[in-house]
Parts: sequence; structure tokens; C-alpha cells
Amino acid sequence: MSATRTHSHRAEAKVLFSRFCRTIGKSEGTSPGCLSLDYTACYGGYAIIEYMEGGGESKPFGRERFTPRDFCSAITLAIETAEYLRREQK
Repeated sequence: MSATRTHSHRAEAKVLFSRFCRTIGKSEGTSPGCLSLDYTACYGGYAIIEYMEGGGESKPFGRERFTPRDFCSAITLAIETAEYLRREQK
């Protein structure tokens, strides 16, 4: 994969993560109850972190990390699923 395409997926991942947070009603940030998008290439890519009271953190959507491309695919599915369920509840 080219460096340009990888950069494009990283930019897309940030936008999609913000949309995901809005969709599920969570705030982005590092305060307790907030979600943060963590990227570490040497550990495999992206993971979503939730900050806990008392300074801890968890990975509420699983411990697996995703490459930028795979993260974009997975988070898009999660957004679309949440939006579908919201429509079905109305």
C-alpha cells in the first residue's frame, strides 16, 4: 500500500471515529467516560480506548487493533448498524 493511501485511511479513520462517537452519544477526549482513538503502528494499528474513573482505561470494543484500512471498514459497519437500530426503534 502506498504511503499516500495509508495517510488517506488515517485521515478517514479520524473522521469516521468522530462520526461513530456522535452516533453512539459518546464524547471524544481523555476524561472519564470519553472515547479516544489510539494508533500505534508497531502494535498493529487502531484501537478505541475508554477512559475510566480513577485514571484507568479499557477497550470496550475488544482488545484487537486494526490496520487503518480495516478500522475504516469496521467502524463504518458499526456506524451503519447503530443508525439502522435507531431507525428500527422509532
